[in-house]
Amino acid sequence: MSRTIGAGKPRASEPVWVEVVDGVRLPRRLAGHPALELCNTLANCSEPQAAFDYLADFESLCVWATREGLLDATLAAATRRAMAADSVAAARELERVRAF
Repeated sequence: MSRTIGAGKPRASEPVWVEVVDGVRLPRRLAGHPALELCNTLANCSEPQAAFDYLADFESLCVWATREGLLDATLAAATRRAMAADSVAAARELERVRAF
């Protein structure tokens, strides 16, 4: 199981199923595998009008991927720099992850 990076104490104002990691709201880890945790980033998917996507932007994706152990801090920083230079590519990659 990967370590939660940058997570502090739960905020009293957050529901128990949410944790804040490096300032980004993410669903708490429940499944124990990144592929299953990715499924949990879309809340209320059975009710499209009430759906909430925790991966709201590329920064959220980087924080989530780092928390899941898919990126280390160095690779996450390099990825952020590359995507900041090409916002179209960042949006495309975020959509690819959502589609997956």
